[in-house]
Amino acid sequence: MSLTRSNTLIQLFAKAPIKGRVKTRLQPILSQDEIILLYQEMMTRILDLVVNLPRFDVHLWVDIELENKFIHALKLKYKLPVSQQQGGDLGEKMAFALKQGLVTHRKVILLGVDCVSVDRDYLIKAASTLDHEALVIGPAEDGGYVLLGATQLDTEIFENIQWGSSQVLLETVEILKRKGISYHLLDTRWDLDRPEDLARYRSLEF
Repeated sequence: MSLTRSNTLIQLFAKAPIKGRVKTRLQPILSQDEIILLYQEMMTRILDLVVNLPRFDVHLWVDIELENKFIHALKLKYKLPVSQQQGGDLGEKMAFALKQGLVTHRKVILLGVDCVSVDRDYLIKAASTLDHEALVIGPAEDGGYVLLGATQLDTEIFENIQWGSSQVLLETVEILKRKGISYHLLDTRWDLDRPEDLARYRSLEF
């Protein structure tokens, strides 16, 4: 018997909120303690959003420290599965998670907890796009992407990518075109990485 409520799964990628491991580029304006509190706030905000979406299942993927107190508290509060990311670089980790998700769901949407500009309508549009495209991508202002959704998986789209660079989206699209994989780009959004992003985050209405 399947335990899924939906044919669509949202996979949230997060880091355990440990000092010196998350959002280090914010240190010029925030202390390490303030950064941890901010990251925990972002995690809670995105979870509040996705667990209340109708017809979506949610799975949290964490880099390390599955027994981290805050991660454990989230697992209990939201009653969701939590798994540890597997693989070397980010591409391998995403490929592994997506492969697992597509075993149980027809559509899988993966995003980071720091993609604070992603809202309810954006996620619903991503899911509906997967009704007629193999892949959907939410471009990020920094040249990467805030979201990637799939109904099928070709792991080559995660290979030989300069993760963390401004070329991630361009390199991914080049592979998709070469492989003949159907895809759609959503509107460009932003994630919270730099000090200048903090003011935009604080201005958002939740």
